[in-house]
Amino acid sequence: MCTISAVPGGSVRSDTDPAAGWEDGADRRRGEAVASQGFDEGWFEAARDLVAGLPDRPGLDCSLQFEADGLRWRQVVVAGRVADWSLGEVADPDLVVRMPLDAARAAHRPDADGDEALARCTLVLPDGREGPAPPLDLPAHPDLDSVPEVPGADLTVQFHLARGPFGDVNAWQSTVDGRLDEMGLGELEEPDIVIGATYRAMAELRAGTRTLLELLADGATVRGEEGPLMLFAGLEEAPELQAVKRSCSRSATVLGALGEVRADPVFQAALAALTEGPR
Repeated sequence: MCTISAVPGGSVRSDTDPAAGWEDGADRRRGEAVASQGFDEGWFEAARDLVAGLPDRPGLDCSLQFEADGLRWRQVVVAGRVADWSLGEVADPDLVVRMPLDAARAAHRPDADGDEALARCTLVLPDGREGPAPPLDLPAHPDLDSVPEVPGADLTVQFHLARGPFGDVNAWQSTVDGRLDEMGLGELEEPDIVIGATYRAMAELRAGTRTLLELLADGATVRGEEGPLMLFAGLEEAPELQAVKRSCSRSATVLGALGEVRADPVFQAALAALTEGPR
C-alpha cells in the first residue's frame, strides 16, 4: 500500500544568532546562509555541501531554471545527485519554474506545503508555452476537445501524490459527460474514486511508460465502488485522452525526478539545516 506521510518540519529560531557556534568551512557557510534567509551565493554553497551525500539513482535527471521576482538560479540533477545548484542561468533547461520569492522560500523548507507551492508556480516549457504545473495542466490543453463525449459519464477523482516537487500533492479532477472538466488542488469531501501514488508514478502513467496495473503492483492504491472504477478505467483508455496526456508528460517527468530527490533523507536534512540554523 502506498503510504503518504508528512515531511518533518522545521522553524526559524528567532532567539539565536544563526551563525553563532558554527565551525569554520561548511558549517560557517550554513550559518551565513540562514542569516541571509537564502538564495544568495552563501546559501547555494551551503546547500551544495549539504546534499553532496545523495545516493546515485540512475534515471533521475532534470535541469531546472528557477525565476523569482527577478532572482534566477539553476538546479541540475544527474542520476539522482545534484550536479549544480547555484545562482545564474542554465543552458536549455527542461523547464523554467516561476514563482514569487516568498513562495520559493516557503517551497525550500522541509515542511513545505506541496499544494501551495504548485498553486503559486508557473512553468515555461522549452517551446515557450506557459501554464500551471502538473497535474493541473490538463484542462487547458487545446486538444482536450478531441476527447469524445459520453453523456452521463460524470466522475470525481481524488489524487494523493507523494513526493511531489515541493512536497506531497493533493489534487482532484471532475469529469462531465466523459470529458475532463476541471482540476484543482486540495481534497474533495466525497470523491467517487481515490488514487494514492507517487508524483513520479503519475508522470509515468501519463507518458505511457507504465500501466496502472504495474503501478498497483508497486504499491499504488485505488479505492472506489465497482461502477465508478469501471467507468474511470474505460474513459482513461480513450486514445484521444492518452494522446493529450503523452503530449504534456515531459514536465511531469521532470518535476517527478525533482520530487524523488527532494524526498531523500539527505535532501530533507539539508533543507532542515538551511531553515533552522544551529541548535
